[in-house]
Amino acid sequence: MTDELQDIDTAMQLAMSHHREGRRGEAEAVYRRILVQAPDHAHALHLLGMLVQRRGGGEEALELLRRAVDLRPDEPNYRFGLAITLSAQAGWPEAIAAYREALRLRPQWPEAWMNLASALKAHGDTEEAQSAFRQALVLKPDFAEAWHRLAVLQESIGRQESALESHQRALALQPSRADFHVALGNTCRAMRRYDAADAAYGEALRIDPDNAVAWHARGRMQYERGDLDAARTAFMHAARLRPGDAAIHLDLGVVARELGEHKAALAHYNRALEINPDDARAHYYRGVALQELGQLTEARAAYRAALERKPDYTEVFRALVWHQRYSERDVEVESMERLWKRQTLDDERRIPLAFALGKVCEDLGEYDAAFGYFETGNRLKRATYRYDVAEEEAYVERLMAVFDAQFFAARSDWGSADTTPIVICGMPRSGTTLAEQILASHREVAGVGEVQDLPNAVWRTLPALRRENFPEGAREFDRAAFARLGEAYVERLRAHVGPKPARICDKLPGNFFQIGMLRVMLPHARVIHCRRNALDTCWSIYKQLFGGRQYFAYDLAELGQYYRIYQRLMAHWAAVLPGHLLEFDYEAVVEDQEAATRRLLEFCGLEWDPRCLNFHTTDRAVKTASLSQVRRPVYGSSVGIGEKYADHLGPLVEALKNRET
Repeated sequence: MTDELQDIDTAMQLAMSHHREGRRGEAEAVYRRILVQAPDHAHALHLLGMLVQRRGGGEEALELLRRAVDLRPDEPNYRFGLAITLSAQAGWPEAIAAYREALRLRPQWPEAWMNLASALKAHGDTEEAQSAFRQALVLKPDFAEAWHRLAVLQESIGRQESALESHQRALALQPSRADFHVALGNTCRAMRRYDAADAAYGEALRIDPDNAVAWHARGRMQYERGDLDAARTAFMHAARLRPGDAAIHLDLGVVARELGEHKAALAHYNRALEINPDDARAHYYRGVALQELGQLTEARAAYRAALERKPDYTEVFRALVWHQRYSERDVEVESMERLWKRQTLDDERRIPLAFALGKVCEDLGEYDAAFGYFETGNRLKRATYRYDVAEEEAYVERLMAVFDAQFFAARSDWGSADTTPIVICGMPRSGTTLAEQILASHREVAGVGEVQDLPNAVWRTLPALRRENFPEGAREFDRAAFARLGEAYVERLRAHVGPKPARICDKLPGNFFQIGMLRVMLPHARVIHCRRNALDTCWSIYKQLFGGRQYFAYDLAELGQYYRIYQRLMAHWAAVLPGHLLEFDYEAVVEDQEAATRRLLEFCGLEWDPRCLNFHTTDRAVKTASLSQVRRPVYGSSVGIGEKYADHLGPLVEALKNRET
């Protein structure tokens, strides 16, 4: 018996030596031989279980580790190993219990406190998780990994300032950890401190140039700040390093879509589905691309494929309902209503569902119910970000102070003589898509949709010009600099459609902020200012869940205040640039489509083309909320839509009262 035990002890030493030195196959073989001879050898069961867990044998690992715990219930390491394996399989309640038992046996164990905190976070108990992280750090103040994980938790629950402090503590202890710098970048990105985020991602990539996670995160940050070229470059780096990552291909598709490259976007989504056919997000994005290309039947099939894989994917319901009109509740609407009543539905999923159900109720004439859904969706969305409309007002004041009549008089003959661009701008939902579709139906005109080409030309062509010193920095540039800006912008537009069209429409609504720069860059560019009844415009914005950065849109009072700011700026441009803008009124098109169209073409220097009256038959991709409207003739049913909600719109009406007319 003694010789046998000595043989097992020797075998255990051999197995553990293999284990420590990374020879896992040899270690596993020895552990198994030991367990044949001594089936109740708790330590062999524990170590073999940890090995099996590491190579992915989850069920066998749990059986081995539970046997070890049963044999030695007073051994904290065995409980710790069991908890790790349960966590790997997302068995959070049992994992949390196992960590707590390990800590009962060994309370002064910082690693166990940290792992318990991570399990609590994954299980949704964020307050308890923070307490557990704090306990780990009381026991081990220089525990860099715990500071890092605490920071990630704090960022996820909106405590960004605290997260920044925790990130700094982690990095002070381990400055060469690329993943720590990526996490810091993610927090800065969540706070919209994009330069700081870029610096953090840059440091991560200096440490590890082939860090795909850092490239991917940097791309998402560049996308959020509107720098689509830089975003695509970063995503391409990430895709090169991790070609089998479907999420990267999805993001490449999103950027391609924003750049107006709809077929390229569809190809990226298809690639993501080749990698993972059950990726519900890929099916959804594929549906969006197909819908924008006018392939509505195929789009609906893609949406339903997404719902088959993820029945509570509420963003898909929103897309399904937005471009069809309801006269009665169908099976999908009933599914949405059942989902809405589910108490466990979190706010992130409830937001798009609210907008979807609001749209259905509006179609059915149930306006009070519709407003209730829209108000809930907007309130929940507004709670997800920080925004101060006063900052918009201050920025517009600075724009008007720089771009005054004297500024333009001193630069009246500057810029490029190119006549290519037709810039269509205004508030969202004011008729910009309609104006572009009319013009793009002309034989000499192409439309590129909502692209970031104008702001990107401004920010990327002149390195000395940055958002931080704009607009005041515009005073410092000479004739040649403004000409370069104009040429860069036209080059970007041409990249979408090639050299053939004489004129190209750019219909990013927010380009009204760029009119001052545009006038000096390209004095012969045409600017179309789309207008619509203020109440109708604002209501149409309020009931729309945007995919971009329309932070002003989700509170009635802020929306009205923003509208007034926008209107002040447009009145300023009209005053200092007389004759440079055409005001294109949606209601005028409804009243007399041909007269409004002739006026539009004449302002743009285009000959009459009757195809512009049949714009709804023009086959081109449209990616805005108006894509279904521009595929049918002009209609007047949306005129006066805001009046149907007059009893609910008090804060908006009050904010609009003092608007300039």
